[in-house]
Amino acid sequence: MKAKAITGILLIGFILISACSKKKTPWVAALEENTVYFLTQNVDAVDKHIDQAQQLHKQGKRVKAAEELKQAKRRLEEMRSFYMPLANAKGHIAAAYRLAEREDITAAKDELAKARTQINITKSQSTGTTLQSVNKLMADTEGLEKELVKMTDRMRLRFTQIAGNVDAIITNKGKK
Repeated sequence: MKAKAITGILLIGFILISACSKKKTPWVAALEENTVYFLTQNVDAVDKHIDQAQQLHKQGKRVKAAEELKQAKRRLEEMRSFYMPLANAKGHIAAAYRLAEREDITAAKDELAKARTQINITKSQSTGTTLQSVNKLMADTEGLEKELVKMTDRMRLRFTQIAGNVDAIITNKGKK
């Protein structure tokens, strides 16, 4: 009886040790850190435009009030069709990285495809050098998706570079 109990305990211990020894995905700041300061800046700007519109409306300056509301709407549209899709794309890229580290390449490629869908949304709000950067980001993401067969150091570097490019696009557009 004692032998069966000891065998059972050892078996449970072995199962627990095996379950706990799964490979941990390393933290990569470029992938995991979120660059959402642009939301605060844009929300603050929208609030300012709405407050200004209310003041102008009270003063009877309806044309100027309408212009302030138009600016608020423009900022909201920019958040919806540029900044938020890029933030979502970065989230999908980070998820793809984690999945690839766990050797679930099919799911990683699905996440990269979702990232490309989000990147594509940003094109409507992109012009000039920003559009060039978005197009390069799209090509890099698509290339990574096609090449990803197994996680290697080269693939890790590409994930990190692509995530950094997302941050650079957000930062550069935010300076304008």
